[in-house]
Parts: sequence; C-alpha cells; structure tokens
Amino acid sequence: MALLLTFLTLFTVDLYLPRPAQAIWTELKDSQIEEAIQYGKRYKNYDVDKFLGEWMVVWRKDADRVGLYTKFNLLAVAARNAALESRELRPEEIKNTMAKAEGKLSFELVLYGDTSHFARNYHAVLNYKERYIQPSFKHNPDAEPYGWRPMSPPVFRAFCSYEFTLTDIDPNTEVTLILITPSGMERQAIFDLSRMR
Repeated sequence: MALLLTFLTLFTVDLYLPRPAQAIWTELKDSQIEEAIQYGKRYKNYDVDKFLGEWMVVWRKDADRVGLYTKFNLLAVAARNAALESRELRPEEIKNTMAKAEGKLSFELVLYGDTSHFARNYHAVLNYKERYIQPSFKHNPDAEPYGWRPMSPPVFRAFCSYEFTLTDIDPNTEVTLILITPSGMERQAIFDLSRMR
C-alpha cells in the first residue's frame, strides 16, 4: 500500500511540473517523423481547426485565422490525407513534404472580405525580438466567393501566404506576425514557437 501511495504521489506531482519547452522541430529525427505520421493517422477525423489547433491563431470564430506550417504539421497533414485514402505515406512523399518547410517559417492566412480583391495589397511582417523581418515570399491571390446568403452582401475568402527565412530566428522564442491592410490597420498573431512541434 505504501508503494502504491508513493507512486500516486509522484505521478500527481509529475502532472503539475512544468514541461520543458520543445520548440518547433526544424530538423525531424526518425522518431519525430513517426510521431507526426501517427498524429495524422490518429486524428484523421478531426476538423481542421482541432487538428491544427497547436499551430493556429484564430482572430474571429469561424472566420479570419492564421496558421503556421512546420515540418511536423505538414507531415501530419500528409499522413492524415493518406489515411483518409486508406493508404500509407510513401518515402518520397515524406521527403517532399518536409522539404516544403526547409529553412523557413510559413504562414497561411484565411481572410474574409467583401470583394474578390480585398486582400490583394495586404502585407505581413514578422516581429522577432523587436526587429521587423520582411517576408522572403508572399502570395495574395484574389479571393473566391464563399457561401451564399439571400438578401445579404457577398462574402469572399482569400488564402494568403507569407514565408520568412528561419536562419536568424531562435525556435525557442515568440514571434508575432503582423498583418497590415492598405489603410494601415494592423492585426497581430502571436506564436510561441517553444510550445509547438
């Protein structure tokens, strides 16, 4: 009985100890690759928001959001898609998927507006340790019509992408993506890289 009480006490204390920061994994070991694949398979039936919750900042419920793509979650998404097709990921798929995030932080924004070109002149910068970093790549395509509501103004949805070079960014820190509209209005999304895979 004393041994059981000791075990339960240690187990309970362990639950409340702070976990060491893991930081985004810029290079995946074989065990981390397998963890990402298993994550994709295990949670294949989750909706996208729940599946990618660790890497997402929601600005408005059921509307504007920002996702950060890492090697881990890109691989998890690929494994999820393969599992939904009742197949395993092929080695070349794993390699190609991880190559998409090599040396960069990639953000995808899902934004809603009232015209097809509302996001065309948006811009984003990354605030890292009080330094502003310009994107190495940006893509602001025209928005697509989204849904249909009778007697209501049209709604359009845009998928904008911004990539930043990871070279001088510590993966154990916080970064803030700042979206800037043509009128100068700013919206911020804070990502604590130390809590992500």
